[in-house]
Amino acid sequence: MGAGQGVIRAAAALALLALAGPVAAQEAIYGDFGVALGQPFDGRMAQGTVRLSGNTEAVRFQPSYPLYLFRDYFVVVTPRSGLVAGIVARSVDFSSMPECVNHLNSVQGFLGRYGLPQLAAQTDREVMVQIEQGNRAVYLRCNRADHIRMELNYADYQMLQLRAQEGGK
Repeated sequence: MGAGQGVIRAAAALALLALAGPVAAQEAIYGDFGVALGQPFDGRMAQGTVRLSGNTEAVRFQPSYPLYLFRDYFVVVTPRSGLVAGIVARSVDFSSMPECVNHLNSVQGFLGRYGLPQLAAQTDREVMVQIEQGNRAVYLRCNRADHIRMELNYADYQMLQLRAQEGGK
């Protein structure tokens, strides 16, 4: 093999590594927007309670670190111990599913620090990717319901179980 072919193969290998993403160790899923899963929720951030889908009670909050596409932020807290079991961010409304999915692809890159997002659903009404790490997960989805929105969800399954044990709805 000539020197030129070796350089071409090395460049091709580097391009494949770049497409595969960084080789660095992935971060543990901890939460976002200044709120950490499994930690006490700072009640000073609270702006009232709301009901999310599935009749889940959540607290609306204004994040310390908002993302530009998201406008509504909620935290699901264990009722007695006050620990964060889930975090939900909802985007602005989009005019079409392709527009939402285009933005989903951008935000998906932001979540890559936790691992490689896996496609979990793809229909004309919903596109969802997820990353799971043991008892924690992060989900990002575009959903066509009353409005076309993107939703980012962080969940700690152990904390959600504790929430149910403490009588949370």
